Amino acid sequence: MNTIGITGGIGSGKSEVCGYLRNEFDAAVIFTDNVGHDVMKPGQDCHKKIIEHFTDEILNDDGSIDRKKLGDIVFNDNKKLELLNSIVHPAVWQEVDRRIEKARNEGRQFAVLETALPDGEFTKRCDEIWYVYSNREIRIKRLIASRDITEEKAESIMKNQLSEEEFRKICDFVVDNSGNFEDTAREIKSRLERY
Repeated sequence: MNTIGITGGIGSGKSEVCGYLRNEFDAAVIFTDNVGHDVMKPGQDCHKKIIEHFTDEILNDDGSIDRKKLGDIVFNDNKKLELLNSIVHPAVWQEVDRRIEKARNEGRQFAVLETALPDGEFTKRCDEIWYVYSNREIRIKRLIASRDITEEKAESIMKNQLSEEEFRKICDFVVDNSGNFEDTAREIKSRLERY
């Protein structure tokens, strides 16, 4: 089995590329952000550890973690942010490994690991990394249309992500998703023929 890492800035179309790989190539798709949410659910070890350190004042009525309250606590406190990351990150990567192994046991040809924040833990799990690229104007239009946010908000989110140069430095393949998705699909098919 091959593990393909998918990364890129917000609005570039990573989810669309992942959906295509799932539907057309039966890839097991793992969104690291979703895994982060899953490991923080009630009943999970990670959930218990977070409450131990940040108290039950961060909980919603249903016992789930209020991510906004937790975010407010760690936002301006590097020590607390480091503590939170030291609890959540290992749990996320342990669960990612479990899902990759599950895909292998199911006989899948591809596992797809998606993240907007490619770090060493991400790269070491990938056989190759694809950077989904879309030009800035298209990304902003997509964000305004799909997330109902202002151009200023879109710009501010994009400024806090890796630059195009930084993404290109770590990738093995660039998927240009600036135009029609049929063109993107042709690029992907051509790349996967290598396997």
